[in-house]
Amino acid sequence: MKAIICKRCNVKVQWDGQSEIVTCPYCGTKYRVRPKASAEGADSGAVVDILTSQGAYAGKALARGFVPKGWEVTTNAPEQESSIFSPLPIIVNFVSPKEDALITFTGTRIFQHIDPTPQNDPRQGQMARPERYITLTYQDAEFVCNRSLSQNPTISDVRVLSSSDQPDPWARNHMQKMMQAAVQGGMLSPGGNWVKKYVTCRDANGEIWHKLMEVMVVYSFQPVSQTEQMIYQMALQSEQRKMALINNLAMHGYVAGMMAGMATPKVQPPRPKLRWALQYMVETSAKEEAFREAADFHDKIRNSVAYTPFHEREARQTQDAMHRQSQQEQAQINEIVGQMNRDQQESWKRKQQIIKETNDYTTNIMREVNKNAADSRHRINNRWSEVIRDVNTYYTKNPGYGEPRVVEVSNKFDHVYQNTRYPGHFAASTGDAPVNFGVDYEELERTNGDY
Repeated sequence: MKAIICKRCNVKVQWDGQSEIVTCPYCGTKYRVRPKASAEGADSGAVVDILTSQGAYAGKALARGFVPKGWEVTTNAPEQESSIFSPLPIIVNFVSPKEDALITFTGTRIFQHIDPTPQNDPRQGQMARPERYITLTYQDAEFVCNRSLSQNPTISDVRVLSSSDQPDPWARNHMQKMMQAAVQGGMLSPGGNWVKKYVTCRDANGEIWHKLMEVMVVYSFQPVSQTEQMIYQMALQSEQRKMALINNLAMHGYVAGMMAGMATPKVQPPRPKLRWALQYMVETSAKEEAFREAADFHDKIRNSVAYTPFHEREARQTQDAMHRQSQQEQAQINEIVGQMNRDQQESWKRKQQIIKETNDYTTNIMREVNKNAADSRHRINNRWSEVIRDVNTYYTKNPGYGEPRVVEVSNKFDHVYQNTRYPGHFAASTGDAPVNFGVDYEELERTNGDY
């Protein structure tokens, strides 16, 4: 720690040597200070602002870190890597003057693990912009490191000379801080892993390069939200209504093979979501004569890179804007789910009514209760019932006859008549020509199953 003298109250104020703003704890006076190069800075480099080289933040200092003297620094366009979980992550490339060494620092990028099973989050396909939600299965530090090596098309003949999964003191302390931050943010069961590998390989020209790969991954679980619990309860209630209807049909012998398949429960309770962060990845590549110096710079860069106050402010604003949009999308999702639940309730009410009416007139097996085909299936079932029982049905003329509004007559008769004065009296005849039974009798119309 260093100290500066407060000009207002003449006391020493502690300064960590890197912060740009120092506040006196006694009088509150703020001082803007410029960190000086470290002891090795005059010879090897210094901790300076790292200006973004492309994208919307070009020319802005999103990060500070150690830059080797004479090395060229370039960055990514951070907004292209952003998500609601990790706004404005950074990727910084350090290239030596002779281009015989390259160090790439990849900053925090957070991913959400999606279980690759049919029980995915039902909202995923209904997102207005699902591409913003990076959905990757969990990958530990070892996997990330090996993937980076295996998927690099510019190298070959990769040989691992040494490997360690036990972090050094700086990495262990950094991991602990990240896990503590996750707990403070309301996350559950944080953990992490780290790996560092020293390898050799050949480039496209056959030259031997030395590589130092270091990766840290930190993970935690996001608790189940009230919205997710509400969606689960609505889905569970809908499933329970479906099961009750199927059981009711089973009691009457109407469950066909297709409907029996519906009896399998498909609603799974929500689970805490795993989110993992590629906290950092530092990849140092150098030719043999430049590797020792590059390896020294590897740790200095890793230990020093940090976001600036400007980045923190911009990232917070970006995250707030993305969070507001996410809330709007969530509101739309809730409305969709709510409307689907209401529609489903109405649909099941209509189906129950159709089944009740159908059970009054048919003993056939009902294979499917489908609103769009209910009317046609109803007529078919009625007609089959008449054929099986050797009867025809006719509409009654006088409403006073009561229910049902049809009368069944043996199919050996061709004409059926109803007495208008005495609705309970009927007459029937055979042959093509109708018979006149008197002015009080009117001929009834065949239903053809349409009742």
